[in-house]
Amino acid sequence: MRVRQIATALQEFGDLNIVVAGGKEDFPGENEVETGFDVDRFIPLHLKNNGNIFHRVRRAVDVKTNPFGREVAESEKQWLRGHVSQFDILWIHHLCTAHAFGWWKWPRSVMDVDDVTSTYCESVAQGSNGFAQRGRARLQTFLMRRRERRLNQRFNVIAVCSEADRQYLDLDAPVHVIPNGFEIPERKGERNPVTPPRIGFIGTFNYEANVDSVQWFVQNCWPQIKQQVPDAHLRLVGNNSFDRLKVSGADIDLLGYVDSPEPEMATWSLLIVPTRKGAGTRVKISDGFSKRLPIVTTSLGVSGYDVKDGVELFIADTPADFVRACVRAVNEPALAQQMAERGWNRFVNEWSWNAIRPRIWAAAEDCLRRSRDEGPATVAELASS
Repeated sequence: MRVRQIATALQEFGDLNIVVAGGKEDFPGENEVETGFDVDRFIPLHLKNNGNIFHRVRRAVDVKTNPFGREVAESEKQWLRGHVSQFDILWIHHLCTAHAFGWWKWPRSVMDVDDVTSTYCESVAQGSNGFAQRGRARLQTFLMRRRERRLNQRFNVIAVCSEADRQYLDLDAPVHVIPNGFEIPERKGERNPVTPPRIGFIGTFNYEANVDSVQWFVQNCWPQIKQQVPDAHLRLVGNNSFDRLKVSGADIDLLGYVDSPEPEMATWSLLIVPTRKGAGTRVKISDGFSKRLPIVTTSLGVSGYDVKDGVELFIADTPADFVRACVRAVNEPALAQQMAERGWNRFVNEWSWNAIRPRIWAAAEDCLRRSRDEGPATVAELASS
């Protein structure tokens, strides 16, 4: 969604060419990919050979190596190298894409970091129970942090999705905040909460953080909620819910992928975002605001959004507090709807893509200004990086 909306904004800014990098499992056939745009080239990503212990240690220590484990073929690097001089701006989504090409310095570039990887690693460390797992996550945090401190050496402009991420990176370089948003519905949807009440979650279960958050909620919160609201149902929407979710309990409905989830979500009494691992900002929050849904979330789930507990939504981090907030949202629907309306108003003015689009243009304009003097010599660096 973020890539599609940024591409839409850039299309209004100038002529746009799109290259999609992904594994073969991501697009089994070019005609099956629904991007909404004409794609110039599909570039497969391949698993990178780990090599021997020397290569693994070097990859950990050398900030110029690829830590993400996937790369493109040499022929694809050559293809992009031969075309890069044709563009005034290279807008790159996520560091793993830049690393896959094996280049250090990218000319005339905007790096859309989106999720700051070291903050994800840190959230894993904080949520880990075992000493070994926590230690590995701490090491990954340190190594990724070293790479992130050098982003200003590689790209002309950096984009992040929250002010908190901008302050965290603390780079001596232009960093633009481009929030994760959601589209304003064509018409302001009407909610129709049903009886018995429904508590809902939506998100892809290919993403481990979503699996972890739902399992935490089911194990630590759902039994207590059922004691206080016996007829409540938990509705779980997202692809691979049947395969990835190992949850059990009364009145838990696995719905799988829903092509048009709006009618289903309109029946919910509240949306839960019990995030315990992750980085960046959760699009679930702006999605919930766009649908005027009462929301109960963790502090990490609402990270990057300037909102307050009890004003636009409920924020709760312990199981007891999360249960209390969910029960209150169900039992006090007028209060919950008032918060949802405040969230809707903030969404329209701050977190809709209509409101965010000028930030995208500003980052592109900044890149043009800062890269105006770059020439073929800078492009030639790609061959040796």
